Amino acid sequence: FEGRLLPDGSRETVVAQVTVTNDAGEFVIDGLLPGMTSIYAAASGSAPMRQGIELRATAPTEVTLRLEDGVRVYGRATLPDGKPARSTTVLSGHGFCMQRARLDRDGRFELANVPTGMTRLIASRLGRTSARQSQLLVAGEDFEWNPVLNSRWSRIEGALHNEHGQPLSDWYVVAHKASRHDAGM
Repeated sequence: FEGRLLPDGSRETVVAQVTVTNDAGEFVIDGLLPGMTSIYAAASGSAPMRQGIELRATAPTEVTLRLEDGVRVYGRATLPDGKPARSTTVLSGHGFCMQRARLDRDGRFELANVPTGMTRLIASRLGRTSARQSQLLVAGEDFEWNPVLNSRWSRIEGALHNEHGQPLSDWYVVAHKASRHDAGM
């Protein structure tokens, strides 16, 4: 990633690096600029985490990161009439620590290992935030959230298939308000 242009004409490089731990859980990330840096970590079965650290220019900065069990957030997203809110994604957190879940046919979802503390839960339907809640999640406790989504918008329901009629999974479909330039596509 390239950063901002400095007064001397050079560029300050903003480096986002990813590394993998060795068998002892150790890691090294080189080439970072001194100053405040956010470090993120995630591993299967644990909640993702973020920690701010001050990088020194004179010596390596040593840090021990401790991943913890997160909270299970589960529930059922419905429309005001009680029907499952299809085409809905449930999100928690933000940035690197964001997690998402799709609903099953009955509107049920589950997010595993959501970080403890204050988090933002969002149920988004067709790209619009339809329900949201800020919630304090406590270690060792599951949290049930049953959002009722706003249904005042028009809806498109469909399926995406390839040229052979096979369903395509994990592809995005985008809809936007047509402009006069879209007429007669």
